[in-house]
Amino acid sequence: MSNDTLAIDIVHSSASVDELYSAERAKQIRSKDENLSSGMWQSFSAFVSENSRHFDETLDVCCGTGRYFPYIKSKSFVGIDLSQHMLELASLRQHRPPGKLIRCDVNRLRELPELKDRFGFLFCQSSLDVDTNLGFLDVVPPMIYCASYNSKICFVTRHEDSLSVEKEISRFMGEGSKVTSYDIHIMTHFEMPIVKVENGSNVSRNKGSADSNDTSTQYFLITLNCESS
Repeated sequence: MSNDTLAIDIVHSSASVDELYSAERAKQIRSKDENLSSGMWQSFSAFVSENSRHFDETLDVCCGTGRYFPYIKSKSFVGIDLSQHMLELASLRQHRPPGKLIRCDVNRLRELPELKDRFGFLFCQSSLDVDTNLGFLDVVPPMIYCASYNSKICFVTRHEDSLSVEKEISRFMGEGSKVTSYDIHIMTHFEMPIVKVENGSNVSRNKGSADSNDTSTQYFLITLNCESS
C-alpha cells in the first residue's frame, strides 16, 4: 500500500461544483467514508477488489475522496471527478497500484483521446451517495468511450424497478456497440452480492433487506460486458 500523493491533472473546472462541494463539505464526506460500515459499502469494496485484479487499468468515475482506491488491484488506475476539493483529499488516499487523478466533467470525457478504448475495469458508485443520482445517459456513454474491448463497466443506480433499468440498458446494445451483454443485481442498504460477473444477461435479487418496507427506490448494480470487436 502506497502513501505517495497522487498527481491531479486539471482539464475542466466548475465554480458551481466547487461551491457545492466546498472544502469543509469534502472533509465531511471523507469523514463519512471512513465511518461507513454497512454491508453495501463493504461488499462493493470487495467487488472492486475482485474484479479489478483481472485487468491492467481501472477507471474510477466520480471518484470523490477516493474511498475505493485501496481496493483497486489492477496494475494502475485513474480517478476522475469535477470537484477540486474532493480530488485534493483523494490525492492523499492510500492506494495499491500507481494512479493519477483527473479533474474533468464526466460528460466531456470523449474530448480526451488519451482515455479512448483504454480501461479494462470501469466503475461509478456515486449513486450510493444520497446527494447524487447520476443517470445512465450521463455516465454510461463516456464510460463506454473509455472502455477497451473485453472490459467490464460497473455502475450503481437508483430506480423503482428492474424493468426500467433494462429499458435504459437496451440503449447501449446493438450492432456496432462494444456492449454485448449485461448483468443486473438488486442491492439493499445492508446487503449486496459479492459476485464474479459472468457473461450473459442476468437479473438476480437479494432478499431480506432491513429496508424491505421501503419500495419506492431500489439500488441496482449493473455490469455491462464489452467483448472483442
